[in-house]
Amino acid sequence: MAIKSLESVISRDLITKLARVSGDSSATAAASGKAKMQGQALYASLRSGAKHLAAGVQLLNSGISFVNVSLDLNEKLLSIVEDLKQIVDKANKGNISGTSARKYKSDFEALADKFDGIIAGSKQSEFNALDVSTLEDSLVRAGLDDKKISELATMLRRITQPNDAVVDAQENVTADGNPIPSLDFERSLKAAIYDEDDPTDDKSGFFGRAKAKLKEVELRLQTNVKALNQTRDLVKDNLDLVRATGIAFFEVSNEMTGSESVDQILDTIRSRVRGSAPQVMGQVHNLDGVIVAGLASLNAQS
Repeated sequence: MAIKSLESVISRDLITKLARVSGDSSATAAASGKAKMQGQALYASLRSGAKHLAAGVQLLNSGISFVNVSLDLNEKLLSIVEDLKQIVDKANKGNISGTSARKYKSDFEALADKFDGIIAGSKQSEFNALDVSTLEDSLVRAGLDDKKISELATMLRRITQPNDAVVDAQENVTADGNPIPSLDFERSLKAAIYDEDDPTDDKSGFFGRAKAKLKEVELRLQTNVKALNQTRDLVKDNLDLVRATGIAFFEVSNEMTGSESVDQILDTIRSRVRGSAPQVMGQVHNLDGVIVAGLASLNAQS
């Protein structure tokens, strides 16, 4: 999407659109060209904008909440994988006693069960906190459509479910959807147990397959965490902009004397938005989408 200026978004066209949905007869007449856009008509349009922007703030807050939940789960899964790698590294030294082998196996299985439990707990009815398509739907409802926002699309493409099957370019399945290599670890563990009958036999280095699989899961989760952090930052920037714009609409409507022109009002709103949120002007092109999403949300509630 091309970057837009604040002037092209907070414009006469926007004020006219807001007038049409304001429900105020004078604003509706002004929007249809049958009356001048000033006084009560302009006031009604600004209040309509403030209301839709407030609804947009709520939707964006919901989007950030989803991102935070997903981020927290991915970070917990990543921490478990890092603990599993430590167990494998210890076991990989070889010449393990039977007692140590049982301890390694018990600890590995406990962490694997914890990993599976987090994934199972992420699914609540129709809601799956680890499903990127559910996250995408949440952001679209807030007016942030990744099909129109290239940087958001790039972020979402990098997010995958930890237990998805992985298929390479030749359509070969390289991961079967069970990311923790419990069976590989158990087999390697048996091979690495110290042989009392042959104390010179080197029993190290059996864990290459388990280590490779864990590294693959770790990289996937690290990518998820990075992409989710970037997504949260982008949504937050839009939230800051929408909130600042909504406040500007509301405050300017309260300060009107009735003699202001549309252009005067627009200049004042733009100035206040720039003053309140100068660091997020790069997200201005998303304002239209959030306003439309706010309108759709209000209509669904009425």
